[in-house]
Amino acid sequence: MILLRSRRTRAGLAGVAALVAAATFASCSSTTDNGTSSAPVDLGKPMDAAAASKLAIEKAGPIQFATGSTVRGVNGKVITIGGVADVKDTTGIENFPGVCDGAKARFERANREGGVNGYTFSYAGCTDSGADPTKSKDAVTEMVEDKKVFGLVPFTASISTVGDYLNDEHVPYFGWGISTDYCGWNNRQFGFSITQAIACAGVLPGQTFYSSAGLESYLAGAGKKAADVSAAFVGSSVAAADTSVKSFAKMAVGLGMKAPYAKSPIPGPGAPPLSDYTPIARDIIASGANLVASTTTPATIFPLVAALRSSGYTGDILIYFADPRLAPLADQLDGVYAMTPNFGSGVFPSATFTQIDADLKAVGSQADASASGTLTSYGAADLFLKAFAKINGTVTTEALAKVLNSGFDYPALGNALCGSTWPAGRVLGNDCAAVVRFDGDKKAIEPIKDLQTFGHEYLFPLT
Repeated sequence: MILLRSRRTRAGLAGVAALVAAATFASCSSTTDNGTSSAPVDLGKPMDAAAASKLAIEKAGPIQFATGSTVRGVNGKVITIGGVADVKDTTGIENFPGVCDGAKARFERANREGGVNGYTFSYAGCTDSGADPTKSKDAVTEMVEDKKVFGLVPFTASISTVGDYLNDEHVPYFGWGISTDYCGWNNRQFGFSITQAIACAGVLPGQTFYSSAGLESYLAGAGKKAADVSAAFVGSSVAAADTSVKSFAKMAVGLGMKAPYAKSPIPGPGAPPLSDYTPIARDIIASGANLVASTTTPATIFPLVAALRSSGYTGDILIYFADPRLAPLADQLDGVYAMTPNFGSGVFPSATFTQIDADLKAVGSQADASASGTLTSYGAADLFLKAFAKINGTVTTEALAKVLNSGFDYPALGNALCGSTWPAGRVLGNDCAAVVRFDGDKKAIEPIKDLQTFGHEYLFPLT
């Protein structure tokens, strides 16, 4: 069995992938009877982002704009901003490099350019919430009540339950929506996830939106026709993952693929790891699959890939993250496709990534411009600034929230980050992604398809 060379790299990437995978799949909860079907599946009406946004607002109803005149953090023509984020997890591993640096860099750039709407920004720092709900609550309370921040940018805490507090206190917060603090409608009108509703199934009673971007980006990147694909979806044995793989089977069949395998045989977090992935690999091969799509973490993907190949599997493999830290281990993932949901990839050089890199260096940061932490943090600040520029009259937190909740379209940040639309972003995921492939000989991540829109949105019953 092929082994990862670095224990620290393995642990860090596992945490990143777990969250990315969960966010990628959690927006769909519909299942087939057994997840292994080739019978016709009606996905319903395919919608582009505009149509889905209109329907989402119709379903959820109008936002009842918060009233008030909260000027906490407004000091003359200076706005104080703070951040709270999972910089390191409970084991000390840094899972989201750049998660604080990106926001600081973007605000500092705004200041260098003369400010926005006549205001400049004072960054009060970014506190590590340590993937701990108690630390997250304490850090948020300190930022709001002691440091008197106008808003939190970023707020990216994977395990947190402060959404009620932030909305009750009218504190705008922007970040990577990997916690349920971003899930809701009128009760979450101060929360804006730069990646939209990546983990918020059930906001609409009985229904949830789901994007086909994951599978359609693979088809485009691999140059395959849906009818020629027989897909195996592999997850870990936790409830959300089991639902996800079965949901993906339904989506695959609806797009014209076959889906003979949709199972979750890999132990979840906290369970004893498998010593031998060969039985799983043989089961997948016996299904006749020519595509294996895995929603699991690198710690399990590496041995799964090794077992598949040693057992004679020659088809494609697709994973749902492409953290740049995986590049040195590309020999173990040679030929594997990766879809990057919500973000672009730095393997597609552009003026946007050059700008982000320069902004990071300007604040003394060594963070990778294309890391998920950097991009979500930088993008969260950019969304804040774009909305802030639209405030007319007195600057209050309610005025900022109203700008966004009145119907605000945030354009894609070049090829670095997908756009978002509000308030529908609380129930819609993103339809855009980039596609890359691992090159084992070069120990590099190879560009396949730059960040763009793939697929459509579908409205599924929540069953």
